[in-house]
Amino acid sequence: MSDLVPLQNQHSKRSHIVWVLPMIIGALVAVIGMFWAYWATVQQIETTRLIEVSKIRSQIISSIEKYDDSKAELIFEYVLKPVDDPNLLSKFKKSVDKLKAEIAPSSPKIETGNSFFVSQNGLKSNEDPELLVSKFNGDERLVASNRLVELYKSNPNKVVAALIDGIVPLADFQRFYRVNLYISFTLSRLSPGWHGTAGQHQSIELLRHTVSYNDPTFKMRVDRAMEKYLGTPKS
Repeated sequence: MSDLVPLQNQHSKRSHIVWVLPMIIGALVAVIGMFWAYWATVQQIETTRLIEVSKIRSQIISSIEKYDDSKAELIFEYVLKPVDDPNLLSKFKKSVDKLKAEIAPSSPKIETGNSFFVSQNGLKSNEDPELLVSKFNGDERLVASNRLVELYKSNPNKVVAALIDGIVPLADFQRFYRVNLYISFTLSRLSPGWHGTAGQHQSIELLRHTVSYNDPTFKMRVDRAMEKYLGTPKS
């Protein structure tokens, strides 16, 4: 009978190993899966940013080639600067200055019929903040942001509500980074700051807990928007 005790103990240990091992393997697979999903999301954000930067640089070069330096400067300052790497931005600026010097005409001719000026004139009189926020995912985003800053002076509550309501959820990855970047960018430009409810303030705060917040530009815009928060609206 005593000989059976060691055998029973060995059997118990084997049963325990057989039961625990799948749990350990399952946990490792789950951790690896979570890490892979996080890494893939970060890579997608970076790829989207690089594509965006490439398009914006092309717009700047195209504007310079059309002798439209004012448009090139606007795009560089308000569209490219917020999303580009500072070191690469400096190198690109030198290339732009060199290009300007090489093609500078004796009599500059600005093509006022280009899409920037058409969009600017078309949105200049727009009084609908929600419609303007909807432009943040397209080429008119800077013009729309500028118009919202103007409208804030006369209708602050409606502008803030449109911006906060326009925040894109993380599930909509294609629009999440750009739209929320411009929402934060616009809020940070409201003067002297923006008033909002506790819930509206929380909506911006939550952007700090997303993967995009790891991006320096996104982080800077969100932080500045938070810094400009002045509390709840005045009664």
